[in-house]
Amino acid sequence: MSLPGRHLRAIAIVKRVPTQLTNVMERRRHPFPQSHRQASTSIDFWPSEWSSTRCPLVGQKDEQLHNKLTIILTGLAGCALLASGISLAPPGTLALTLCLGALLLGLSVIDFRTLTLPDTLTASTVLLGILMVWLTRPEAWRAHLIGGLVGYGILVMVELGYRHLRGKDGLGRGDAKLLGALGVWTGWAGLAPIMLVASASALVGVIGLSALGIRKVDADTPIPFGPFIALGGWVVWLGGRFFLPTGLY
Repeated sequence: MSLPGRHLRAIAIVKRVPTQLTNVMERRRHPFPQSHRQASTSIDFWPSEWSSTRCPLVGQKDEQLHNKLTIILTGLAGCALLASGISLAPPGTLALTLCLGALLLGLSVIDFRTLTLPDTLTASTVLLGILMVWLTRPEAWRAHLIGGLVGYGILVMVELGYRHLRGKDGLGRGDAKLLGALGVWTGWAGLAPIMLVASASALVGVIGLSALGIRKVDADTPIPFGPFIALGGWVVWLGGRFFLPTGLY
């Protein structure tokens, strides 16, 4: 027996109601489309340009593991910077010293990941150093000005000389800018100790990587030198007053 048309329409409406209610409840639980929900789960902690760049020293194939390792090392370095800055900051420079540590940590992480030292952070280090000189030791401004100029000029000459002899770049201009920025902080007398600490720590790091079998390093392996310069600058800034000549620091 056939049913009237209006009865068939009523049955169809009744059948559609549960499906519509289910869709409404699903939208309430997940207000965004399925494609958006899937995309949201793929967001990384690091910026995309960092995630796509592998540190040339470590050579880690698992990017997520490498990112986690970098976060852990950054956290440990940050704790060390905070503790040493609070305990060893020169008198009257605690806030400035902690700001310097934050800038150096940021520069080191970026250079370690991308082999670049952003001019924005380096310029901020210079400006902060000028502020430090103006507030705490205005009578020694000449030594700090010379430190900035000589620090930059020395590594520029090394960069140009290496390029002339080898026919390729061996040192980035960002390293020269960073040494110049740290020269503003320590004065010209701190440049030699900075480079001594930077060179020694870089040598130890490279030997350690090779000895542990983490990465074979040769003459063509790009090495981020910025973190080692930053380490040298931090050590000299905190401890320079103990071994640099009085009146030059």
